[in-house]
Amino acid sequence: MYDLRLKPMENHPAFIKINQAGIAEAADMALIMERATAERASQPLPQQPGEEEVLCLERRMSIHNSWAFAAYLGGRMTGFVVGHPSIFESTVDQSFDKEYLALLMVDPEHWGSGVGTKLLNSANDHANKIGKKSIELWTVSNNHRAKSLYKNRGYRLVDKPQRQTRHGLSDLYRLDLS
Repeated sequence: MYDLRLKPMENHPAFIKINQAGIAEAADMALIMERATAERASQPLPQQPGEEEVLCLERRMSIHNSWAFAAYLGGRMTGFVVGHPSIFESTVDQSFDKEYLALLMVDPEHWGSGVGTKLLNSANDHANKIGKKSIELWTVSNNHRAKSLYKNRGYRLVDKPQRQTRHGLSDLYRLDLS
């Protein structure tokens, strides 16, 4: 049987607003990060961000020339992306012509809604606009949703050994920009 109920218009992907974000939004971002991590681990979703995650985001956003974008749907933050020049990231090839996408997180309530695609497009556009030749990122090997998003947006798996993180084995992806 098909669900024929209409979705509220404010939840339509066309209503996703992408804004630049800063350290002031770190707590909202941290909560989204924790909720996404909990959902992938089949754990209860937290209602408040942890102090460690807020500090992690604040540190990332304090890196020289870092950038962040947040997605809003119906006036509520639903996802974010944070990046910086790869020269400040020891886990990738450090180069002045590459950007590093450090985090892309979407609240589980909005998975599959187009939020991740819009955030990734914003990151790609930003890197292209500032003259970078490529973007690299690590993603957890068993995060099939993220891997599908990256592959569909032109990222390719880099032939490099996997890296162990606190979330599990991770694979390196790269997008070459034109």
